[in-house]
Amino acid sequence: MNKITGIITDINSDNGLSLINLKCGDQMMKSIVINHQDGSSGFKLNDSVTIMFKETEVFIGKGWDQEISLRNQFRGMIKSVKQGNILAEVVIECEVGEVRSVITVDATSELSLSKGDKVTAMIKTNEVLLSH
Repeated sequence: MNKITGIITDINSDNGLSLINLKCGDQMMKSIVINHQDGSSGFKLNDSVTIMFKETEVFIGKGWDQEISLRNQFRGMIKSVKQGNILAEVVIECEVGEVRSVITVDATSELSLSKGDKVTAMIKTNEVLLSH
C-alpha cells in the first residue's frame, strides 16, 4: 500500500459523498469518500491525514505531456523496475516520495520502462483512501 501524508484544503459534499482536496507538499490530490449517516465526511479542513492507495491502482504514463482525466498525477523518475513472470513492480521517485505501481510485464515492455525514465504516476480519485 502506498502511503503519503497530506493536509485537507477543501471539502465539497453532495448526495452522500464528499470530494476532498488534499495538499501533499506542492502537489494536490483528490479523494472521494462516502459520508457518514449524519452527512459528514468525518474529516475537517486542515486535518493532517494519511493518504493511501494500492500499488495495483497506480497507472503509469511515459513522459510528462499527457492530457488525461485522472486528477491525481505525480511526475517522477523510475527508480527501479522489478519484473516477475506476469507482473512488474515499478518504483517511481516523486516529489511526494516513492510511489509504487504493479503493472503487467507486457505493459513495461510496450512502454519500454526502465530506470531513469520520466513518467507520470496516476491514481483515480475514487481509489484514494484517507485515514486520520
